[in-house]
Amino acid sequence: LMENFDAVIILLDNDKEGRLHTVSLYRTLSDHMPVRSVTGEIPKGKDPGKCTKGQLRKAILSKGFVRSSYLSTVINNSNLKF
Repeated sequence: LMENFDAVIILLDNDKEGRLHTVSLYRTLSDHMPVRSVTGEIPKGKDPGKCTKGQLRKAILSKGFVRSSYLSTVINNSNLKF
C-alpha cells in the first residue's frame, strides 16, 4: 500500500471481528501514511459488500474526507459491486 498510495481508507465489516482488524490495520499503517477508518460509519453488523451505494457514500464522505463529485465518479465508473 505504501508504495502505491498516499493515504488509506479502511472499510471493513462493521462487526466485532471487522472492528478489531480495523484497529490492527490502523496501528500498522498510521505511522507510515495518512489512514482513516470508516468501518464504524456503515450500519452495525453490515458487510460493505452488502451496503447500498448510499450507505457507502455516506460512510466514505463522513467527516468531509473525500469530495462528493470524486466519489460519484469512482463508484459509477468502476466494476465494484455494491
